Amino acid sequence: MAQIVLANNLRSAQNGAYCFLMKIMSMTPLRKTRIKKGLTLSAVATSLALKGEHIDTGNLSRIERGIQQSSPRLAEALAALFSDSISEMHVLYPERYMNKGA
Repeated sequence: MAQIVLANNLRSAQNGAYCFLMKIMSMTPLRKTRIKKGLTLSAVATSLALKGEHIDTGNLSRIERGIQQSSPRLAEALAALFSDSISEMHVLYPERYMNKGA
């Protein structure tokens, strides 16, 4: 009986890990970079505001998830903020750089 419970727990853990990996693989480069650097949406929005580019966290989140298109000006500011990790192209055309598990 204990072996069955352990096997089920292992299967559940494996499924959870698989779902987590698929979620990461389907993230836009902007979101991956922000999370990797340990920044919140609010921190990114504040950093952008200090450079003269004002955006609220809701719009930034939608851009990050690929739901909303960034302006070229904002893409340039985000690329400058994350200069060592992403370019404007990553922000403007995130679908070109996303791994869909293919």
